Amino acid sequence: MRATNVSYVACSHYTTWYITNDRDLYGCGSGSDGQQGNGSNSDYVTTFTKRAENVSFITCSADTTWYITKSGELYGCGDGENGNQGTGKTSIIVTRFTKKADNVKKVCCDKYTTWYITNSGELYGCGNNQSKQQGVDNSSGSYVTTFTKRAENVADVISINYYADIDYQVYGVTWYLTNSGELHGCGYNSKGQQGISPETSYIVEGFTKRADSVVQFMCSYLTTWYINKSGELYGCGNQSGGNQGNGSTDYNGVTEFTKRP
Repeated sequence: MRATNVSYVACSHYTTWYITNDRDLYGCGSGSDGQQGNGSNSDYVTTFTKRAENVSFITCSADTTWYITKSGELYGCGDGENGNQGTGKTSIIVTRFTKKADNVKKVCCDKYTTWYITNSGELYGCGNNQSKQQGVDNSSGSYVTTFTKRAENVADVISINYYADIDYQVYGVTWYLTNSGELHGCGYNSKGQQGISPETSYIVEGFTKRADSVVQFMCSYLTTWYINKSGELYGCGNQSGGNQGNGSTDYNGVTEFTKRP
């Protein structure tokens, strides 16, 4: 047994976190990028240690940690090399939990990007933008280093990014769902995972509406799926492993959302 009185747990490759029923936050694991929020970027925390109070939600990547307080304050720490700590800089490590925003109801992160949604449905993002996964065009450069408003009336957001050793690039996608059920996406489209042909647009630079009446969605950086209000499942993107469920392992992806089965 590791702990008692626990209400929520989150983990990454290198860290583990939990929230108690009293809203205390405890963490352990690697702190090499400041992701333990204890003022260090050189040690390992080998026992669960209290980090914060009044916490309602926690999420983390291998190198970053974010939590929301009961009153809606957003705090983050860890690696900010891609501008994903929202500090206005790249190549920075934030070693202590630092307040980033108020009135926040949801946050999601990976190693390269961070997104949050306010209680009023406004979507803000920062971080890597090499494949325009921040929903902005080429003129904005490779990184968005401060949290910037992207959309309104947003209910959920998912961002997935992949680092390619062969060319030192980050390839990513971002999707959000509005309160009215509209699904919008941007970013990498090499296998048609944006629901359009790569020959038309290999990278989708701005958030573009893809579907209506959506109640749930999920993605990887190469595939996208959603369920509509009628319970119908639609998918697009990579199918080289047979993962589109259409009887094919064609290397070329499914380039438009198609009903399954």
